[in-house]
Amino acid sequence: MLAAGLFFGCSDDSPTTPPVDPPIDPPEETNFAGNIGVYMDAAGLDDNLVDTGDVVQFYVVHKVEYGATASAFKVVAPQGWTLLAASSEFPVSVGNVEEGISIGYGRCASGTVHVMTLTYQSPGNSAGEVFQVLPHDQFPEAVQSVDCQEVLHEDGEGLESPVVDGPPAPGLAGSIGLYNDKDGTNSFLVDTGGLVTYYLVHKVERGATASNFSVEAPEGWTLVAANYEFAVHVGDVRDGVSVGYGRCAYGNIHVATLTYMSPGDTPAGTRFKVLPHYLYDTIQVVDCLEELLTDGQGLESQLVKQ
Repeated sequence: MLAAGLFFGCSDDSPTTPPVDPPIDPPEETNFAGNIGVYMDAAGLDDNLVDTGDVVQFYVVHKVEYGATASAFKVVAPQGWTLLAASSEFPVSVGNVEEGISIGYGRCASGTVHVMTLTYQSPGNSAGEVFQVLPHDQFPEAVQSVDCQEVLHEDGEGLESPVVDGPPAPGLAGSIGLYNDKDGTNSFLVDTGGLVTYYLVHKVERGATASNFSVEAPEGWTLVAANYEFAVHVGDVRDGVSVGYGRCAYGNIHVATLTYMSPGDTPAGTRFKVLPHYLYDTIQVVDCLEELLTDGQGLESQLVKQ
């Protein structure tokens, strides 16, 4: 029985009363199961999924007005997307998200419920395609949900989320971003509630001798130290710093190491931003021919749960 599978791990000796009581005589069209979609943010506000051509993280969100204790569904990604990791926000789950997963919430949850976090390698060329939330393969009638009175509902709505283009490809000035590693391969940053160290990396194919930029940290983050890999630097990274490399550097250039005190309560999906120096309108780079380039791309780095 599907109901038994969904109830697994969800029942409680003292059942929780739903936060929102259903009306005594709900209209026939009432959707008790709610809807489930894939979003850029855990709050379920932005369903435009960005294909960056890199590793990206999305959020499965269940929006249910009358409360739920479990759900069953699957997520179908467009061709070319590779699922790297799928984690449930709740301890009880059975199956896999690509064929069908049943998740027990362990409580009566209502409103906007962050159900899963999905990490993909995006192909870089799928704008116009859609992610789909569909019924579980074993229960193809509908996206299903168990309400707070342990009643199974088969009127769940699986949403479609459009894929949109990522940031424009960097020009000759390249891109500058904040990463978890000096090689600039992991742009997902973790709020540990303690001291954390991140790395500013300038990615420039044709070479550069200098750059200027600033870094905007989320609210509650305190910059403890900024250590530069080059001897010449002027300004403060928080509102604008100019860094001279002292040579023609190219590839992935580790420019600075930034240490922050993290607050421990930053919402997942919040972003660090590399922005222009406060004196200029764009991120600027001096190339190896001593020409000033004004097409530098400042990247955003997303915070994830520890």
